[in-house]
Amino acid sequence: MTGFCKCGEIDFARVVFDVMQEKNVVSWTGLIDGYTRMNQFNEALALFRRMVVHEGIKPTEVTLLAIYPAIWNTKCFEFCQMSRTHGGLVNQGLEFFRKIVDKSGIAPDIKHYGSLIDLLRRAGRLEEAEKIALEIGNVVVWRTLLGACSFHDNVEMGERITHKIMELEKEYSGDYVLLSNIFAGAGRYVDSKRMRS
Repeated sequence: MTGFCKCGEIDFARVVFDVMQEKNVVSWTGLIDGYTRMNQFNEALALFRRMVVHEGIKPTEVTLLAIYPAIWNTKCFEFCQMSRTHGGLVNQGLEFFRKIVDKSGIAPDIKHYGSLIDLLRRAGRLEEAEKIALEIGNVVVWRTLLGACSFHDNVEMGERITHKIMELEKEYSGDYVLLSNIFAGAGRYVDSKRMRS
């Protein structure tokens, strides 16, 4: 089944899944992941619901990573940006994360939090993403958020985040370049040049 999913043959994977006598969390997760890779988000969500609600199978950390793209896919972000609200499907995605973590007892790791940061980043909700990043204190998460500051032209937050990154790791030149680009985008050329040097 997994081989069919990786080859993009999701229909064949579903046939194999449906005829399996015993399905475990690995087989459910494999098919969910296959659907998300093929951008068939509704099918992935329906399968996840069936797994958890009807079959009573607890998701694992891998299951959560497989289902995230189905929850906050591109259409979700387009909807949130078009509606100019802070609600909509992003809030549903955040609520889903909290419920699943609480009910399954899964301790989120850096990949899970990275997905949350990415969700908020795409929706332009950088302040909320920064609060999550403060709880985690991981340089990779901070760099993800710094990239979001560049995309959303948020100079003040970009400076704050760069200082956080420098507290953790000063050797990576990309952080300096990114903040320099943020300054240049805001017309602060003296600061941009200083950061580059």
